[in-house]
Amino acid sequence: MKNNFRKNTRKKKYTDEQILEEARKYKYLNDFRKANSNMVNLAYSRKIDLSFLKKAEKDLNTYKSITAKITQDKHAQFVKIAERKGITATDLFRMLVDDCIEREEA
Repeated sequence: MKNNFRKNTRKKKYTDEQILEEARKYKYLNDFRKANSNMVNLAYSRKIDLSFLKKAEKDLNTYKSITAKITQDKHAQFVKIAERKGITATDLFRMLVDDCIEREEA
């Protein structure tokens, strides 16, 4: 899985606006406010190529394995940041999402 994951990641980073615009098109990404930390992590780690994610939408098991891999790789970093701020990782995810949505609406 590791090599396949690396092969399907991208170096180019998308803006928050591009992620939100693309996210609205797909049912698994249509609501960042749902209690789904994998989805928040997926959007903010920005590692998955959107075209690869489109294919994953058709195969829910592939999609789940991708989000699980990202969560595994990134969760520790989010927890460390949250601990420094004195909040939980879930609160940090919510702050990131709210900030992204506010900038998108502005």
